[in-house]
Amino acid sequence: MVHNDESRAPRGALLTQPRALVALCLSAAVLAACGGNGSEGGSTPAPGASAQGENGIALKAVARVEMTRSPSFKADGAQGASHNGQVATGYRLDRTMGTYRNGHVQHAIWRVNGVDKGWGPHYTTTQADLGKTVIYVEKVLGNDGSTREFATPGAVVVASVGVPVTVPQQQTQSKPGYPVVNKQPLTNVTTGKSVPGKQLVRTMGSYGNGHVLNAIWKVNGEAKGWGPHYTPTAADVGKTVVYTEEVLGKSGDRVNFTAAPVIIVASLNEAAPAPAAAKPTPAPAAQPAPTPAPSPALSAKPGYPLADKMPVTNVTGQSVPGKQLVRTMGAYTSGYVLNAIWKVDGVAKGWGPHYTPTTADVGKSVVYTEEVLGKSGDKVNFTAAPIAIVAAAQTAAPVATPAPAAKPAPTPAPAPVAAAPAAKGTVNSVQEIINDMKLYNEGELRGVDKGMGWATGPGFVVMGNNPRGTNTPSYWKPANTQFKSNATWNAVIPWLVVFDGTGNAASNTRVQLRNIKLYMKRKSTGRWEVIQNMAVSGEDYPKSLQGSNTVKANIRYEADGTRSLKPNGNDRVFHGWGSPIKFDAWDVKALLTTVQARLVLDNPNGTDDRSRAKYLIHVGADYYPEVTTRVGATAPAYYFPGVGVSRAKYVRNDWRAFNFSTIDAGRPEPGGSISTSELISNPPPLE
Repeated sequence: MVHNDESRAPRGALLTQPRALVALCLSAAVLAACGGNGSEGGSTPAPGASAQGENGIALKAVARVEMTRSPSFKADGAQGASHNGQVATGYRLDRTMGTYRNGHVQHAIWRVNGVDKGWGPHYTTTQADLGKTVIYVEKVLGNDGSTREFATPGAVVVASVGVPVTVPQQQTQSKPGYPVVNKQPLTNVTTGKSVPGKQLVRTMGSYGNGHVLNAIWKVNGEAKGWGPHYTPTAADVGKTVVYTEEVLGKSGDRVNFTAAPVIIVASLNEAAPAPAAAKPTPAPAAQPAPTPAPSPALSAKPGYPLADKMPVTNVTGQSVPGKQLVRTMGAYTSGYVLNAIWKVDGVAKGWGPHYTPTTADVGKSVVYTEEVLGKSGDKVNFTAAPIAIVAAAQTAAPVATPAPAAKPAPTPAPAPVAAAPAAKGTVNSVQEIINDMKLYNEGELRGVDKGMGWATGPGFVVMGNNPRGTNTPSYWKPANTQFKSNATWNAVIPWLVVFDGTGNAASNTRVQLRNIKLYMKRKSTGRWEVIQNMAVSGEDYPKSLQGSNTVKANIRYEADGTRSLKPNGNDRVFHGWGSPIKFDAWDVKALLTTVQARLVLDNPNGTDDRSRAKYLIHVGADYYPEVTTRVGATAPAYYFPGVGVSRAKYVRNDWRAFNFSTIDAGRPEPGGSISTSELISNPPPLE
C-alpha cells in the first residue's frame, strides 16, 4: 500500500502469495503516491516470472504488459514531441501512440477532467474545456488477459498558451439538483507561477446542490496530493499544478471545479513574488496555553512549522456540559497535523473534530490542540483559546482561574446529548488486538479466491517490526538488489479493505469510518505514540486486489466529521488508506494500525436493512524504502511486501475496532514481532 503526507496521496492494493500478505500500489491514479504513472501500476506481485511462496507453492507465471515507449500528444503544428502542460481552446490534439510488450492497445481515449470525451488519434478542445485537464489514455490488453491503462501527462486547456486560466467554469446545467458553484476554489498563488518548496494552499469553493467528495492536487493532470495544501518538488518544474474539487450533486452527477492553474518554474524572476502569508503567534495572547508558542529563534530554523492560521473553536470563553465543542483546523507552513487532541486540564480526553464536555469537566479548562510535524522533524503544538466549563451558561466564571477544589467529586457519566457521535466508553481492547491477529476471519469474503491467505485468516506478520530489505519474503525478488539489502525502509502507511461477505443482502446500509490511526512503539523509550491519525481515503478495486482498473468509491462526509462508504459489492471492494510518511525506522519496536467502523443507513428515510448486511474489514500497513520510492523501481516484482495484515471481521451497528499489530499471535512470513505478553503489559492507547 501507500499513503499520503499532506502533499501525497497513496493508493495501494494488497494481495498475498498463497498465505502471506503482499501490499502494493496499482492504478495510474493511485501511482501518484506509489510511484510513476500507469505504466508501472500493476498490483500482481510478480507477473511475468514464476515465484514461490514461503510454503513452497509455486505461483502462476504470466506475461506482464510492459510499456517500452510512453504515449504522448501535442497540439497540431506545435513544436516538440509533447505539450508543455498547456493547450489552447479550438486546437486539434494529435497523439503519438505508446509501444508495448506482451500486449496490444484495445482502446484509445481522450479524457477531460476524468470524463471520456473522445476516441482515436485526435481530439479538438472546446470552450467548455477551458480550465480543465486533458489526458490521452491507452487501454492495453495483456497476453495474460489483464487490462491496464497507460496515460500521458495532462495538459490544462487555456485561452492562450502561457496565460493562466482565470475564468471561472460556467455551470449552465438546468438539471434539477445539478451542482452549481457559488464561489470558485482558489489557491494562495495569484501570479500564475510558483517554485519548488513553496507550499500551495487552497481556499475551498462553495456549492449549491452538492458537496465536495474529493479535493485533489493534479500535476499535469496526474493526481499528486489530496487535502488543504501541496508543496511542489523539483520534479514539477515546467509542469502545471491545478487544485480540483470533485463535487457530488443531489442529481447524482459528479462535477469538477478547479482553481486557476499554477505553473511551476525554477525561480521567480518577477520583481514582486506573491507575498508570504503572515505568521501569527502560535498561541493566543493573554490565554494560558498548555504548550508555549515556538520562539522566534526556533521559528527561523529551516523547515520549522509555522501557523498561517491558528486553530479555533466554536466557543469563546466558557461552555457547559453537553454542548458540543467544534474545531476549525489551523493552516501551517512547513508542516502538517499529526494529532488533533482535546485536553481537559492538560489530560487528553478526545481526538478529532469535536468534543462534548461532561459534568466531570465542570470547573476545568478544555483546550483544543493540533500537534504539527514540521519538515525539520520538530513536533510543535498549536492551540485554540481555552474554554472554561461551567455548570450553567449564566455563571460568568473567569476563564483564567477556574476553581475546581471546592466542588464535590464529579459524576463520571457524561450528560446525555442527542447527537453525540463519540462512543460511550472504550471501543478497543487488548484482547481485541490479540484476537484480530490470532483468530480466523469471522465470515466468508464473497467472490474472493480462497487460496489467498487473507481470504481466510488469521493475521499475518510479513516484514513486521524489522523494516529492512533483508526481512522481505524470499519470494519477493526485485531486480534492484538494494531493496534486499540491510538498509532500513524509512516510510510507512496504514490501510484497510472493506469486503462484502457471502450472504450480504443490504442495499440501504453504509460503513461509517472514524480516522485510521497508526501507532508506533519506540525501542528508545518503550512508549507507544500515534504517528498518523487521519481520515480514510480510497477507491474501489477488483476483488482480486490486482490490476489498475479502479473506480471512485461512494464516500459521504458525515455531520460529525467522519466519512462513510457505500460498498460497491458486485466485483469490487473498497481499498482505503492513510498517507505515506517518513518515520524513525531504526527505533520501531512494534506497530499497530487501528480503525473503528459501524453500520449506518444510506438513506435515513429508507428501510433499515442493517440486520441483512454482511460487510467485513481487515487492516494492515506497508513499508516503503522512502516516501518517494516508486513501485516501478521494484521491477519485475511491481509491489512492496507490506508490514502485515489482520483477519477480517464483520462491521456491526455499534462502533467496533479493527486492528493489525506486529505481535506473535499472528503468523510470521517472515515476521518480526513483540510477544503477546509484552503487548498485555504495555498496551497502546485504547479508545
